[in-house]
Amino acid sequence: MSSEDNNRGALVPSPSSDLLRSGATSLVRRGRQDLIAKAEAEQWRKQGVAHWQQREYGEAVECIRHALGLDPDRAELQFLLGAAYYRGDGVPERDYSQSAFWYRKAAEQGHTRAQFYLGVMCGSGDGLPQNHKQAAEWFRKAAERGHARAQFNLGVKYDSGEGVPQDYEQAAEWYRKAAEQGEFLAQFNLGVLYHSGLGVPQDYAEAVQWYRKAAERGDMTAANNLAVCYERGLGVSRNFEEASYWYRKAAQNPQVDPE
Repeated sequence: MSSEDNNRGALVPSPSSDLLRSGATSLVRRGRQDLIAKAEAEQWRKQGVAHWQQREYGEAVECIRHALGLDPDRAELQFLLGAAYYRGDGVPERDYSQSAFWYRKAAEQGHTRAQFYLGVMCGSGDGLPQNHKQAAEWFRKAAERGHARAQFNLGVKYDSGEGVPQDYEQAAEWYRKAAEQGEFLAQFNLGVLYHSGLGVPQDYAEAVQWYRKAAERGDMTAANNLAVCYERGLGVSRNFEEASYWYRKAAQNPQVDPE
């Protein structure tokens, strides 16, 4: 057999035009079906959110499950189901393991709130082994995407040295990011750092500014510290009337917890 015959024998025949058309039609059909499924999933999601807002949690979870059946990789749906298990709303009972499972699926796709809550669960050990290093990593992911509470929590990690090396400069940086978004606990903690000169130059006037912002949001510890500054003339002119006002605020207002 000649070399030409050998080469001819090795050639792979091209598919027929009928097969090509069949394959293309199949791909188009599959793509259309996917679009229809995603559109239907979106309708179920909207119904689920509407039920959730009306506190009809059972109906909400049922809608979310329908949506996930149609669009199983959608991070927002995974997050919503994780939230249902985290709170114990619309499910037989609160289940942190299931919550962590769904939060992780969403978090690994870049869902910011899922990253934050997964960090919370890693830190508390609810639903998965307690791991402060992983908690800090998830907080960082959410913090870098602008989540104020995650920025505050990451600041706390650096402030305490829990899960990361203690670093007051990093703590101040993350507290500031959260404080500028109105996170009052971060405002208070940033005030403390300025008061003590940890991670930032000691600056009583700057401390007063952040204490005031937190105190006006109802933080009684910030109100107390602001009163001390007025009583002693730290960062402000000494003013016993103002000191008395903020001491009364601290005594009357309960600590406001974040949502």
